[in-house]
Amino acid sequence: MIVGESGVSPEYFLYKMRWWEVDRIIAGVRRRYRSIYETSRHLEWVLIQMFGDKKEKHKLPATPMAFYKFPWEKDDVVLEKLPEETEEERKLMQELSNGYNWQSGKGNQKTAIGR
Repeated sequence: MIVGESGVSPEYFLYKMRWWEVDRIIAGVRRRYRSIYETSRHLEWVLIQMFGDKKEKHKLPATPMAFYKFPWEKDDVVLEKLPEETEEERKLMQELSNGYNWQSGKGNQKTAIGR
């Protein structure tokens, strides 16, 4: 796999490669094929939607990602919540946008730095 699919020369693999490089090369090869796997999953989901019988369509999840999960997709990813903007920030943004002509791009020349 390392010599054939990743393009590493046999000489480098046998005589020069370090043990820690092997894991990274294999991970790179797997990452190369992710888009193909995800495209195949989406295509399969669409084909079942189009040509599957009613029983199969009824069991089918709403999205291709729910149809089949790959090992690199994790359910427990928690997005960090952004802090809410303060009243001072709202007033500053309102002040910066007043008098600005959004179509011409001309108007208020104030900036947040040079008030």
